[in-house]
Amino acid sequence: MRLTQKRVLQILSRHNHNDLASKLCDLTLGMLILLNVTAITLESVPQIGARFHL
Repeated sequence: MRLTQKRVLQILSRHNHNDLASKLCDLTLGMLILLNVTAITLESVPQIGARFHL
């Protein structure tokens, strides 16, 4: 496996809690998930969904 692939796997796995890149990746993914859930929830409100529906 190439060095880049190994590093990506290290960042995405939770084996090293001292790795800044891993922490930032976890935080970013968590925020994206929360934003997505919020957007879906707001879209389910008829007034908001009708206003922003593309």
